[in-house]
Amino acid sequence: MIAVIQAHKEGKMVEWRSKIAKPGSPFEWTPTPTPTPAFNFIYFDYRVKPEPPKPREFWLGIHPELDVHMTGDYNYQACVQVKEGRNPPIGCCGEVIHVREVLPENP
Repeated sequence: MIAVIQAHKEGKMVEWRSKIAKPGSPFEWTPTPTPTPAFNFIYFDYRVKPEPPKPREFWLGIHPELDVHMTGDYNYQACVQVKEGRNPPIGCCGEVIHVREVLPENP
């Protein structure tokens, strides 16, 4: 209760949902309707609106003689060394594909 009020005071988005609903009706979170909501913790649940998830980001290393494998920053840097003509560490890859996940706007 205190955390929600404090978050609202800090300017964070607060959402509410009814504690009393007909069976089978959805308990959907809704943004508070006014800049200063009249909190009623008896009939409503409140929460700070969750931050959207961060998209995953990684590189795919495609080795000319092996399969595709996911790689992190270390192997990505090794692949850059290959492209620049420098001696890469053992286990580097050929082609590099940078992958960034696209998330829906309203999950």
